[in-house]
Amino acid sequence: MNTVFSFLSLFRTGLRSRTLIRVRWIAIILEISVLFFATQALPLTIAFEGALGTIAAAAVLNLFAFIYHRVHTLENRDAFLYLAFDVLQYSAFLYLTGGIENPFALLMVAPMAVSGFLLPARYTFYLSALAVLCVAAMTFPYFSSPAACARGGALVLACGLTALYVRHTADEARKLGAALQSAQLSLMQQQKISSLGAQAAATAHELGSPLNTITLIARTLKKELSDMPHIRDDAALLSEQAERCKTILQDFAARRFEAHEHDIIDPMVPADLITAIAEPHQTLYPDIDLIIETFPETGSEKTPLIAKTPEMTYGIGNLIQNALQHAEKRIVVACAWDRMTFSIAIQDDGAGFPEGILRWIKTPQIPTPKPQKTKGNMGLGLFISWHLLTASGGDILLKNTPRGGYVSMTWQRVDIDRIADIA
Repeated sequence: MNTVFSFLSLFRTGLRSRTLIRVRWIAIILEISVLFFATQALPLTIAFEGALGTIAAAAVLNLFAFIYHRVHTLENRDAFLYLAFDVLQYSAFLYLTGGIENPFALLMVAPMAVSGFLLPARYTFYLSALAVLCVAAMTFPYFSSPAACARGGALVLACGLTALYVRHTADEARKLGAALQSAQLSLMQQQKISSLGAQAAATAHELGSPLNTITLIARTLKKELSDMPHIRDDAALLSEQAERCKTILQDFAARRFEAHEHDIIDPMVPADLITAIAEPHQTLYPDIDLIIETFPETGSEKTPLIAKTPEMTYGIGNLIQNALQHAEKRIVVACAWDRMTFSIAIQDDGAGFPEGILRWIKTPQIPTPKPQKTKGNMGLGLFISWHLLTASGGDILLKNTPRGGYVSMTWQRVDIDRIADIA
């Protein structure tokens, strides 16, 4: 696996100047060999001094690149300029050593292959157009010869097909590299989640005794302070919160030993995704209606498929649970999409978010507001959801409306589709 990633890293890091320098030294040695071979063995009209001049120009450029850019990764524009020089230098060399009659004219194919392999399509197109012009210039003196024209046409076709074939192959390799990298990251994430589950189980076990003690003391205070209502109410709230903590920790411990066959599933359409995420929370609030709506843009692309990642599951799940907990009668989850974006909005009919929570929800510090005695919610679930969904590429908005609390989440379609393709 490491070998595959090392090979495919070439597609992500671009063209290194050092690689281009080495290839050009090889081409220079080959050109010198061709020059002396053609002089001695081929019946070609050769301008010896001019050909040596083109080779010297390539050597000077290579020395310049070696001194100033030896350890640099070239930008696409710089790599294109280097390769364009190679096309011009090869063309001048071939023109002075017999033109299209030179059997080594296939040297023109080499820059096309490098460009198709590493550069964006538009640079490869520009380089191919330059190569066609250069081949035409080499062929022009022999225009009256059908054989020379055929060789020129064949060379143009070879350059174009080589660039196209290498480009297509490189695109497939880039996709494979991205998929392998994403698979590796996914495996690492699953390992972290498994480790976190073991820690949660250990935490649930270790905190069980202290929470039992807190619960016992709170109940005792509640009975003994019956003549002090304000303190008795605080003791009752403390007891309720301790019981809630015990329930949460027991749930963590139980989940640790459950099989997770459904953790990795095929991407789903929006309505099915919301249903799958909301189902375990809705069973806790059977009196609250959960309505799921979809609003595709007219004429938009096909319905998006959403991967049920841990960030989506826990982030959206916490927000739905929060809405169910504070709603009076119902909540509405609306999914909308167009060609560019995908969004989910959650609207409940409760009292809305406390203003304090809306102020600190984006900050990384955990606040210490006075607990709400009605619902017992301190906003930590919202904080976790905010950062989970933001980390997944979402843009999150929380606000109050006349109808209650409102949360919207928006992702770019390209991000949603890429995650679904990987899953």
